[in-house]
Amino acid sequence: MIRITYSGSPVITLRNPEWDDLDRVETNGIVRHTRAGELKYYKDATWPFVHTYVFQFIAITKTVIDVLRTVLATNAGKELVLARIEGITTKWSRTGYIITPEFDIITQRETCYFDVNFEFQQKVV
Repeated sequence: MIRITYSGSPVITLRNPEWDDLDRVETNGIVRHTRAGELKYYKDATWPFVHTYVFQFIAITKTVIDVLRTVLATNAGKELVLARIEGITTKWSRTGYIITPEFDIITQRETCYFDVNFEFQQKVV
């Protein structure tokens, strides 16, 4: 399960994650070709690495969706902590931002359940 926390207190827990999630890394470098056709790459040491993770959750109930919508609306643009919890053990924890707009996150299924998809962006310096 994944726990989303704002300002140090647990806010919402999402169950049924799909663990084939995507992980994209942006290194923010500049690639140029010289007149001779050589490829040159430049990256300043102060430019950050950005990791973007795409999460997907299946068959979430209406109650959890209502809480998720409230949490996203209340805390839009604020830094959050995303943690993977297994039993009582925290496997990993990442600090960053949900960058997907609220209306793109939730999809209703025919069986009165919902799917949740969002992108989470973590800055790694």
